Amino acid sequence: MNGGEPHRVPARGERASQPSVSGSRMAYVSDTGNWDIWRMDLTGKEAMIPPSKPLLSWSSDEIHPVISPDGHRIAFTSNSSGSSEVWACESDGTKPVKLTDMKAKSVGSPSWSPDGKLIAFDSIKAGNLDIYVVGAEGGLVRRITTDPAEEAAPRWSRDGRWIYYLWARGGTKPIWKLPPEGGKPIQVTERDAFVTRESADGYLYFNSPSRQARQGVWRAPVSGGSETLVTEAVGVSWLWDLADRGIYAIDRNAKPVATICFYDFATQRVRSLGSPHRVPGFSVHLEALSVSPDGRWLVYSGGIFTSDIMMMDNFR
Repeated sequence: MNGGEPHRVPARGERASQPSVSGSRMAYVSDTGNWDIWRMDLTGKEAMIPPSKPLLSWSSDEIHPVISPDGHRIAFTSNSSGSSEVWACESDGTKPVKLTDMKAKSVGSPSWSPDGKLIAFDSIKAGNLDIYVVGAEGGLVRRITTDPAEEAAPRWSRDGRWIYYLWARGGTKPIWKLPPEGGKPIQVTERDAFVTRESADGYLYFNSPSRQARQGVWRAPVSGGSETLVTEAVGVSWLWDLADRGIYAIDRNAKPVATICFYDFATQRVRSLGSPHRVPGFSVHLEALSVSPDGRWLVYSGGIFTSDIMMMDNFR
């Protein structure tokens, strides 16, 4: 290789990856498809019927949907404007509006404040992942973490006094919390964690993939205390959300299609509710499940993707 300025290779397809070069030929994988946001009813006549069309179906990727505390809006991230940004729409998918203009390498994991006025999210805007806050109607964006390590996956406490987040430093990734206006962070979990949900009775639920054979959903008192395993049956992946009566989750590995299930706190059992899609090739995006506050519907991000091996001659 002689070095020089890099130039773009005109590969076909929406996503090109895994290039392999031999002489003047290059083989690569071309993926076609995109992530959409889907809505499914949990009650009523349409309960657990896989939707035939997405709630939001653009030609871009729409991921990380999360329902507002009043159930009237959905926040999500989309790269439809050329960069990943935080958006919001009505619960029926109408009136989408872009809330941020970060133009950053990464923007994701939006989370509503309890009063529905603010949205916390993470972004690689200043060289590493940090936590930011923006108004629910857009406007000024505030950065609330400044540590050179990685801070990600924010989640508001029920009283609005804290934002929980993952803080990756020194080889560990426990959950910390800090006030939404910034300040001194406080460690919450002892070991690695990721998705966090605070319950009405004062517990922080989280999953911890580093616990090897003891993976699943754990919980600890928000005031501090021992961490206990709730269930290994759901929550191994990031696809779960907390409700008053239990935990909703999506099993991405179920065959022939992914399955939505519910872990009931009262019975300590899991029951299958249905599939997020009828097509076996349907994929569900990680960290993409949100249940409405009244427990009547949920949203998730998914799509159908195809892959082809492409060959390019004289690509140089």
